[in-house]
Amino acid sequence: MGTLEPDLFRLDGSFYLTPDDVNSTDNLGWWSQTMSASDRSFVTEPTLTVLFDDMHSSLGISLFFGTEEYSSDFEVTWYRSSAVMSQILVVANNSQEVSINKPVENYNKITIRFLKTKRPYRYVRLMSMVFGLEEIFDNDSIISARVVEEVDPSASVLSINTLSFTVLNQNQRFNMLNPGGIYAYLQKRQKIKARSGLLLEDGSYEFVSMGAYYLSDWKNSTGLTASLEATDVIGLLDKTTYSASPFWVNEPIINVLKHILTDAGKFKLSILPSVASEVVNGYIPVKSHREALMDVLMSARCVSKMDRNETIVVGRIDYSQGVEEISFDTMLGNPTIEQKTLITAVQANDYTYALGATATEINKSTMVLVGTQETVIDFGGAAKNVSVVVTGAGVIVGSPKISAVSAKVVITGSGSLTITVTGNVYTEFTRSVTLSAGVLSAGEIPQVATLGDNKLMVGKAELVAQNLLDYYQKRIKQSFDYWDNPSIQAGDVVDVETIFSKFSSGVVERQEITFAPNLQGRIEVTG
Repeated sequence: MGTLEPDLFRLDGSFYLTPDDVNSTDNLGWWSQTMSASDRSFVTEPTLTVLFDDMHSSLGISLFFGTEEYSSDFEVTWYRSSAVMSQILVVANNSQEVSINKPVENYNKITIRFLKTKRPYRYVRLMSMVFGLEEIFDNDSIISARVVEEVDPSASVLSINTLSFTVLNQNQRFNMLNPGGIYAYLQKRQKIKARSGLLLEDGSYEFVSMGAYYLSDWKNSTGLTASLEATDVIGLLDKTTYSASPFWVNEPIINVLKHILTDAGKFKLSILPSVASEVVNGYIPVKSHREALMDVLMSARCVSKMDRNETIVVGRIDYSQGVEEISFDTMLGNPTIEQKTLITAVQANDYTYALGATATEINKSTMVLVGTQETVIDFGGAAKNVSVVVTGAGVIVGSPKISAVSAKVVITGSGSLTITVTGNVYTEFTRSVTLSAGVLSAGEIPQVATLGDNKLMVGKAELVAQNLLDYYQKRIKQSFDYWDNPSIQAGDVVDVETIFSKFSSGVVERQEITFAPNLQGRIEVTG
């Protein structure tokens, strides 16, 4: 990149000029505003400051400069508010990737002061950083490891995939009583990437991603082992609350899903063409982000699965398109075949809404507050043109964040105060719909599946009920162990060989993959 740094810009066409040749996909990282001097130092030392909303603990920090133009001397300082918790000075660094082993607990601010560059007249470039150190577990340290993937084609449940593994702990690094161990620095939501390797003829390994997971629990099982458990992104969405739903009118499904995921954080989403034209009407009451996604999927007759690239994929299952064949050659024993419970009817509620012509009182509450506090007020339904008023010993700070279902208000108080919420309320009208499968076979007992309240079921109850009724007629479940094919995921349609020299098509609803000490799977296919 052309930056007027001496002896840097090559004339072979591999460098380009800014901003003319830069596009939105280029990752330029962080740059200092000034160059270093002839002695590689700075008149005013560039400083990068990172602030956290919550307290963090980590074993150190990893810096990735990304080029040979790295910083040779820099200082890292950890703070708790304004108090210095720890500090380290790095001198004579000779690498573009630096891992600093410095355990620090409960900090919420980091500064990196860059003192010198590798060569004179250079900007500081930092491509990325990791707040912690990378720990790699391989065959030598893993005792056992298992991934469980699940998909519910009915969308009644948005399944959470899990990873559990046990590692050797001979050095007692995971012992909670070890002051030099890493137990104190394990944190919920720490990212874990799982890979499975296939040994090739030349002795090398071909690795396949088994997905990304986030630490949920850990324990020092015995003196010599430690066990860790993690969930995928859906597990994270189950722990956070969605209270920002608008009242949607013919909104494309991709916009609704993006709204939910953006409210929860940064998550990747892919919408398959088969469902891209679906629209959403109604609203989502205050509930977890996972439950909010379930409402959208059910009303749109969609299925979601978490792929191994950390992307939430939304589409419909095409039972006519098998992605893989599973033959007897890869099975470990004969399949267990069973019939799932027959569902003979599906009942669902359909909704219509009417907006009230005049504003009414939605909520009125009294509280005693000394100091400043954020309060979320659940409307218990949907409303429009909402206003929030605080009377008594309190005032609203800033502007309330108001959605169709709630108001998020920051209040500073010095005693008793009253919060009054008014607005035009949507009145709900409910219509019950029941679809039946037809004449029962002899000996069958009627079984009705009743859907829970879903405020997005606007004119869709018949379509959803029929979709579920069709799915419930796929009752043959095959379960078997097999030499796992890592390319098969829960939610895929596969063709399973039967004893009748034919293949039976079905969807993988559950897959349990053991990839340490050996690669083996147990799979459940329903069709």
